[in-house]
Amino acid sequence: MKNRNIKEAAAEIGVSTDTLRYWEKEGIIHPKRAENGYRFYDDADMTNLKYLVVLKHARFSLADIKTISEAPYLSSYDECSQGYKDLINGKIAEHEQIIQSHQQIIDLLREGLLIAGGSSTHTEARNKLNSFFDQIFADIKSTDGKPTDSELAGNKEERTH
Repeated sequence: MKNRNIKEAAAEIGVSTDTLRYWEKEGIIHPKRAENGYRFYDDADMTNLKYLVVLKHARFSLADIKTISEAPYLSSYDECSQGYKDLINGKIAEHEQIIQSHQQIIDLLREGLLIAGGSSTHTEARNKLNSFFDQIFADIKSTDGKPTDSELAGNKEERTH
C-alpha cells in the first residue's frame, strides 16, 4: 500500500492540489491526515479520486458526485434511494442522447465527404457541406443540447478550483 502526499495524488490523477483541497472542503473526499497534519492518500483514496475524475468527465456536477459518494454501498439496486436512481437514470439518458447526436454527426460528416469527393466544383461541394452542417445545427437545437444551470455551476467550480 502506497501513501501519496497531496502533490503526488494530484499529479497522478491529473488535477491541481487546489482542486483536491476544494473537493475536501465540499465534503466529497476525505483524505487521511498524518501526525503533522499533512494530507495523505492511500490506494483506496486514489481509487475514489479516479472514480471522481471519471464522473466529472461524464458531466456529473459536484452535487451529483456528492450524492453518489454519500450513497451507502448497498447489496442491490432495489435498496437505493429513488433520488439516486433518478440521478443515474437521468445521466444514462443524457449520455445515450449525446451518443446518438455524435453518431448522427459522424454519419453526416462521412456523407459530406462522399458528396464533396463526387462534386464537380469546389463551390458545389461547399454548398452541399454547408447544407449538412445546417442540418447538424438544426438537430442540436431541436434536442436542446445546452447544459443545465447546475452543470454550468459544477463546471465553473471545477475550472476555478
